Amino acid sequence: MPQPALTTEEVGEVTLLRLEGEYDVANVAELRDALGGLAASGRPLVVVLTMASFIDSTILGVLLGALRRAKEERRGFVFALEPDASSGAIDRLLEMSGLLRIFPVYSSIDEATTAAAGGANTPPIV
Repeated sequence: MPQPALTTEEVGEVTLLRLEGEYDVANVAELRDALGGLAASGRPLVVVLTMASFIDSTILGVLLGALRRAKEERRGFVFALEPDASSGAIDRLLEMSGLLRIFPVYSSIDEATTAAAGGANTPPIV
């Protein structure tokens, strides 16, 4: 079972928050605190889900709450989920839960970073 790891990186005016490993109720407080601190910075945010192997409903709830806050603050907040074998489970979860209609998900970090810097926080029009 991959251990969870949260890492951040600043790319220009945007912050990347990378989730790696499995995320569930056991580490929901850590994620909520990280997202709260990043929101307080006022910087646009990209949550990179490509290396997350599992997320449960509590994590989805925290991510949805962070997205709502970003919308209220009119701050860029998007997700990057690059297509590869390890991201398939997360992609299916977002699709089955209907969150792909709500979450602004981009298939590359570059696209997501550009969108967040531009203030995006709604799904891209395809």
